[in-house]
Amino acid sequence: MATSDVVHAPARAGLWQVIRSASSPSRLAGGVGLLAVVSGVATYATVTGLVPYHPTSRSLIALLLINLALVLSLGGLIGWRLARLWIARRSGIAGAKLHVRLVALFSAIAVIPAILVAVFAAVSLDLGLEAWFSARAMPFTLPSVT
Repeated sequence: MATSDVVHAPARAGLWQVIRSASSPSRLAGGVGLLAVVSGVATYATVTGLVPYHPTSRSLIALLLINLALVLSLGGLIGWRLARLWIARRSGIAGAKLHVRLVALFSAIAVIPAILVAVFAAVSLDLGLEAWFSARAMPFTLPSVT
C-alpha cells in the first residue's frame, strides 16, 4: 500500500474572502480609514488647486468638516478597541497581556519617529526663520548719488 507524502497547500484566499473573514469592527475601521485617505487626498487636491474648478469657502469648510468627522470616528474606533483590550486584560483572558505588550510596542514604533520628525522640522524652521530676521543681517541700503 503506497501512501503519498504530498501536502497540498490551501488555495490562496482572494481579497473578498479576506474581507469577509474579518470581524465587523475591523471592516468598519478599514472602511473609515479608506474614506479618510480618500477625503484627505480630495482635500489636498482642492486646496492646492489640482482640481479643474475653483472651490468656494463653503466647499472647503464642508471638506474640512468631513475630514474632522472621519478623524473623530477613527479615534472613537481606536478608543473602543483599547477599552476592549483593557477589559480583556483586567479579566485575565489568555493572551491579553501579550496583546497589550504588542500594541504598546507597535504604538511606540509608530509614534517615536513621528515625534522626532516633528521636533526636527520645528527646530529647523525656527532656526531658518531666525536667520532670516536676525539683527546680524546687513540691511539693504541704496547707494547715495551725489
